[in-house]
Amino acid sequence: MMRRQLISPLWLAVNYFFLILWFPFAAADELILNQDVDQAISLTPYYQVHVDPLHDLTIHTLLSSQSSTNFQPIIDSKVNLGFKAETYWFKVKIINASSEDIQPLLEFDYLLLDDLSLYIVNNASNEIIARYDAGDMLPFAERHYYDPNFIFPVTLAANSITDVYLRIRTEGSMFAGSSLQHQEGHLQQSRMKSFYINLYLGILIALIAYNFLLFISIKQSHYFYLILVGGSILLATGSLNAVWFELIWPNSPRWHNLSITFGFAMTGMFAAAFSRNFLHTAAEAKSVDFIFRALIFVFALLALASLALPLFYIAPLVSIFAIILATISILAAIALSLKGKRYAQVYLFAWLSLMLGVALFSAKNLGWLPSNIYTRYSFEIGSALSMLLFSLSLAERFKFFQQENDNSRQEAFQSHSKLIHALRNSEQELNHRVKDRTEALEKANATLQNQEAKLQRLAHFDPLTGLANRFLVTQELTLLLAHCKREESKLAVLFLDLDGFKQINDQYGHKAGDELLVATADKLRYILRDSDVIGRFGGDEFIVIIDTSDGNINPEEVADKIKATINHPVAINGISAEIGVSIGIAIYPDTALDVDSLLSISDREMYKNKQQKIDPVVTTPR
Repeated sequence: MMRRQLISPLWLAVNYFFLILWFPFAAADELILNQDVDQAISLTPYYQVHVDPLHDLTIHTLLSSQSSTNFQPIIDSKVNLGFKAETYWFKVKIINASSEDIQPLLEFDYLLLDDLSLYIVNNASNEIIARYDAGDMLPFAERHYYDPNFIFPVTLAANSITDVYLRIRTEGSMFAGSSLQHQEGHLQQSRMKSFYINLYLGILIALIAYNFLLFISIKQSHYFYLILVGGSILLATGSLNAVWFELIWPNSPRWHNLSITFGFAMTGMFAAAFSRNFLHTAAEAKSVDFIFRALIFVFALLALASLALPLFYIAPLVSIFAIILATISILAAIALSLKGKRYAQVYLFAWLSLMLGVALFSAKNLGWLPSNIYTRYSFEIGSALSMLLFSLSLAERFKFFQQENDNSRQEAFQSHSKLIHALRNSEQELNHRVKDRTEALEKANATLQNQEAKLQRLAHFDPLTGLANRFLVTQELTLLLAHCKREESKLAVLFLDLDGFKQINDQYGHKAGDELLVATADKLRYILRDSDVIGRFGGDEFIVIIDTSDGNINPEEVADKIKATINHPVAINGISAEIGVSIGIAIYPDTALDVDSLLSISDREMYKNKQQKIDPVVTTPR
């Protein structure tokens, strides 16, 4: 421990003045024992105190005949001093009025004293009978008794006066309470303390494991933060009660001291993160979210600072900000509770229990409350209850949002049902419209197909006679010519021109001429084969294409047959008309090799045939 070497007289005067104000002094009684100690006897009512701000007093200085050190009694046994940087000396005068030696145990009520010295002095001779040095800055194994508390054996000689001097200096909260106990009573009390502490740690570990399993199953971050809160509390309270110092790091006293404040700072940081996540302040309350984020940052800084700065500076800040965090969380929980959210009510009770424990524990550390079993273990009780209630609040929160989800799904289902009903009605209406439209389209399509068929027929057939027109005749002739070239067969083209048609058409009109053309087409269909192509080239000109590949068809014979048939009289509009026909023949491949040549030669041959004869038109009334 570093000592302050240079202090001004003014500072000493001011400091001494405030120390006098802190301690109300009164006459201290002497502790008189008439028999062996069968129950614990508190020494604090018999304390006399002296403050050593320079840390330079020794037991020998105090026992010196030239010493001017004065010890003053304490009113109300106030030995919970809070965070103090000075060294404190306490003196107790014990009179053993019995005729036998008494050998009790002297036990300190507080586990976190850095530097502790005990001196047993004979009052008559000022001789030091026994001296014990202890404190949590020494390895755990160097304790006189292997116990979390500081315990020392004391021998009080029969019919004698013994002065007990206590020297205490610590960076943390200073509580100087002590008591005399019988060994059996101490063992029983120690077992009960161990039972309660281990029960608390077991409950805490069970809650952490429970929430860990829920986190693995549900994968919600609330449980993860609660696990971190529980783990930090486990570290802090285990160190606070010297459990981890005894079991895990007995040779690391420095870390033992640091782990307490570090654990509480981490508890505050994770508790703020848990509250922020649980209350969803980032979306619900921006101002509260800012406070939580600020507290997370502050606790993180305090956790880091606790590893480097003395406990004297860090521990009070951790206590103060812990109270601020609990207050903000409670106010936020009240606001949610007023909105009728049940999980916030459980969350509120969790924070109230934790705040009560933290407040009592912090007030004890600051010296505002006396140290007793309630304030000593207030944080353990409050934290265990709060962890349980936090777990219940998470369950209520999950249930609340599950119910909201169920309601939302129910509303969505109803909306979906209405939508489906509307869609079905729309679908039925649409089906009717589609059906009507389809029928209309089918009718329109049928009309278009009929029109297309008519157009196709008009494009390929003569509308008057129904024979192939010039375009279709040319296509058919092209195909037949290609076939003949492959098969090396013959093909004949007969070009027909009616003789005397113009006179009938001029004399009896176009209607008579049309009837004559239709009659001629019918005659050609009658006498020719189905495989022969018959077409009207225009006016009174016709084309006949004959495949002669089988050798049984003679084009000249076909021409004579056509002439004989057409020369028969035709009844038209009440008259009998006789006409003739001129025919020109072209044969592939004898006279021509392509379509144009076949048509041209057959046309020329037809004109030659027409010039060789003059066929009068004969018409007789019927």
